[in-house]
Amino acid sequence: MEREYKFSLASSIQTILAGGLGVVNLGGALYLGNLLGQYALYGVRLPSYMGLVQQFFPLLLAYAVLFNAIPLVRNIWLSRQNVKIQQRNEVRRSWKSLLEQKAGSVKRKMMAAARMGKKLKQLGAGGRDIVFDTSKDFAGIETVKEKDEMKEFDKLLEEKAWE
Repeated sequence: MEREYKFSLASSIQTILAGGLGVVNLGGALYLGNLLGQYALYGVRLPSYMGLVQQFFPLLLAYAVLFNAIPLVRNIWLSRQNVKIQQRNEVRRSWKSLLEQKAGSVKRKMMAAARMGKKLKQLGAGGRDIVFDTSKDFAGIETVKEKDEMKEFDKLLEEKAWE
């Protein structure tokens, strides 16, 4: 089964506190924007530290909005993905139950696949299946292969002679 996405590994209280911090951050940014906007109406540019705050206020507001918007968008995206995962898991469960029942043609196919699996030969299981081995000299391998091929050829000749 495919696992659903979690929004966060944090506990629920930590998630609630982070959301509250985002709301307070956005509220504070909007309040600060209201205060700075009063001076901006008159075209006053504030001196010193407040002038710096006034200059960088759009970045502060963008941060506050994104601090709230990104988790919101992520939560919506994750919920849509989790719905898709649930659908795929439901399909998997239905196929699993069908295979467990082994009804009709599925049962025959499963049994045929099991028989076929027993007949398959796995390369590398025996020493004769290895095509090249770096632990042996190439010339020695070639002579062994030639001898094997000659034995097979002799066996075929004997079979043809008896027919």
